Amino acid sequence: MSSEQEINSSFDNAWMYRVYLNLITNAISYADRAVMVLLVKEKSNSKGQTNVVCYICDDGRGVAEHDMKKVFDAFVRLDSSRKRNGENFGLGLAIVKRVIDWHSFKVSFLPREEHKTINSFLSQGDMQLNELGAVVRLTIPVLARHI
Repeated sequence: MSSEQEINSSFDNAWMYRVYLNLITNAISYADRAVMVLLVKEKSNSKGQTNVVCYICDDGRGVAEHDMKKVFDAFVRLDSSRKRNGENFGLGLAIVKRVIDWHSFKVSFLPREEHKTINSFLSQGDMQLNELGAVVRLTIPVLARHI
């Protein structure tokens, strides 16, 4: 019997594509010069559930802590000057949140004091901890099968 595990999750490919496209496009739009995407396998402390966590980071101004939940509401635009092309309507993150909730996944922006949680994943040449602006955490539970 092998101890290796095949990691799987169940989701709608088309909708999750839109989630990643929106989150990464936002990071590119708001970054000063750099965007980083990290995929990490983590164990949840509470239930021992294995998750794949995607961190999408940029080096822009970030999102104020008091706005981190409301950015997922429809038609919310925190600062119209932040969007370089000025053509957004504030629906992208609302759609992301709805798709994530539909899948029973989790998405959130990390407050600055929690940016240190990804420090161990940063390597030489990556953005440094003090350069991080917005950090989005997307948590996807996995279904592990022994192979």
